[in-house]
Amino acid sequence: MNLLASADTLPAAGGMSAPLAFIYDLFNNPLFIFIGGLVLLGVFFWYLGSDQDKVKRNAGTIFIIGIASFSLFSLFQQGLKYGIDIAGGVSFRRA
Repeated sequence: MNLLASADTLPAAGGMSAPLAFIYDLFNNPLFIFIGGLVLLGVFFWYLGSDQDKVKRNAGTIFIIGIASFSLFSLFQQGLKYGIDIAGGVSFRRA
């Protein structure tokens, strides 16, 4: 039983290994997304507040990896519905 997944998440795609299914369930959990966003905000403030170059470089690396992972998982999430501007269906014609 996965305690981190909420009841309204979609089941993982068939044929997925156990660690990938866990990550899939984790990124579908709104609480994880919220807490992850707060952590990334804290890392960003840590980056802005640091004076040493090594600390600033490490915090920036952690921040970039976190943002990139959230971006990639949101792109590959199943059930992504495109907006009307991306999916098409809008045309502007002069009358």
